[in-house]
Amino acid sequence: MTGLTFDTYAAIKGLTAKGMTEEQAEEVTKVIKSAQDAHLEQLATKGDLSEIKNEITRIFGHLKLHDVILTLILAGVASLVAKAFFGA
Repeated sequence: MTGLTFDTYAAIKGLTAKGMTEEQAEEVTKVIKSAQDAHLEQLATKGDLSEIKNEITRIFGHLKLHDVILTLILAGVASLVAKAFFGA
């Protein structure tokens, strides 16, 4: 993923301006960059989100179908109960 960047040069420059040695500033910058890169791997991409959205849409479609089927079954059972108790 290449959405976020970390300006290592500016970080080192800023840290040395505040009194760190260049070696310390470089090491701190390496740690920050490494942590950022590790967390970027865990982020979802737009493609990942699109796949999830499509899967949810598919599941909702199945649920709607199941609602229709259950409604038809319930109507059938209700008509059988009515026929048994009230005759037809």
